[in-house]
Amino acid sequence: NNILLDLNSSEDKNCATDMNFVLNNQGEFIEIQGTAEKKPFSKTELLKMMELAEKGCQILFEKQNEIIGDILPTNP
Repeated sequence: NNILLDLNSSEDKNCATDMNFVLNNQGEFIEIQGTAEKKPFSKTELLKMMELAEKGCQILFEKQNEIIGDILPTNP
């Protein structure tokens, strides 16, 4: 009943929904792919997964910026 980010192998095998999000550093969606593995998911659950993915990607972009610098433009 929890929404998880970056699942390990055991969590992935037992998840009810397999959802993948790809975002750019401007927060725009490049890809969304999802499958209800064990039971259908609601719009509310989808939005919660989307929000968690956005937060996770933002953290990744911040860490990447710390390590390699700001090499990607934020405004085209």
